[in-house]
Amino acid sequence: MKEKLDYIIVGQGLAGTWLSWFLLSKGQRVLVVDRIRPKAASHISSGIINPITGHKHIKTWKIDQLLPFSRQHYQQMQNLLGTDFCYDRAIIWNLLKVEHLNNMHGRSATRGYEQYIDKVTSNAFSDKLVNSVGHAVVQGAFQVNTKKFVSAYREYLQEKGALLEEDFLYKDLDLGNAMVTWKNYEAKKVLFCEGYYGLQNPYFKPLVYVPAKGEFLVVKIPSLQLKNAIIKGKVLIVPLEEDTYWVGATYSWDPLDEETTMGHRKQLIDKLEKTITVPYEIISQHAGIRPSTKRRRPFVGLHPEYAQIGIFNGLGTKGVALSCYFAAQFCDHLLEGKALDWEVEIAQFWVE
Repeated sequence: MKEKLDYIIVGQGLAGTWLSWFLLSKGQRVLVVDRIRPKAASHISSGIINPITGHKHIKTWKIDQLLPFSRQHYQQMQNLLGTDFCYDRAIIWNLLKVEHLNNMHGRSATRGYEQYIDKVTSNAFSDKLVNSVGHAVVQGAFQVNTKKFVSAYREYLQEKGALLEEDFLYKDLDLGNAMVTWKNYEAKKVLFCEGYYGLQNPYFKPLVYVPAKGEFLVVKIPSLQLKNAIIKGKVLIVPLEEDTYWVGATYSWDPLDEETTMGHRKQLIDKLEKTITVPYEIISQHAGIRPSTKRRRPFVGLHPEYAQIGIFNGLGTKGVALSCYFAAQFCDHLLEGKALDWEVEIAQFWVE
């Protein structure tokens, strides 16, 4: 006799964590199948929800919806799990070019930006930063210790008997009828939240990923003394534990592996030294692969031929916010038939 479930979710990164939570909170019988991969993107992410992004200093896609929704639900999850892993932050942009200073001034006067850009000035923020033409303070940013979050939620799933710690083998999946069967389980649907490993999924080959390898350093900088702020200069400096910081990140596409490189280490050190003026000590170096997509939008939805399987993947560098918001939307789509945002629905990306 097979155990009956509503949903099997493959993967317990940010996507699988949030999707399983919203389904469980609606009374669904859920099993998450996942084997820990320490270098998965959810374990090494900087965890930032940044309202202003890029060289043009524009608002992050859907930030007006993503930020309040994510802040509310991460804080609720923090209370549920009984551990601290989310923090309000300001982002200090150390502006190194006059055009960037002028651009920030222009944005600060643009309707819809006033709630995020708090101050733009030609003064230096601190003598601990490399000389600049000025700085801007972006408020409303949010940081999640993603490794701590997914680890705490994993314990929650274990306590609920809703986690199976093993690899999901596609050959064991049977889509022969209205239900799906996998090993000793029968479910309404299987939902794939596999991150980078989704590139190997035989059911979703028409979806085009553009995965990128990223490397970062964990650095000790005692005299920087930043507790509630993030520095954005040549490199991003994000506070971790006392006196230690996440410093990154690089991008590369060949080779696409999880090994650290001396070349990227030197690149990060060079950028760090062009951002700060104080001594530092490198603690460690890490690498991982971001499951990005060609259009920089996540893949959400059910397979066009097999309605018993679905996907939630391709979150890229903004996965902390996208995972929470679109997991809730996908849950409503599955249970209530509500429409998905057309920009993420997989029909937009399906390439035969």
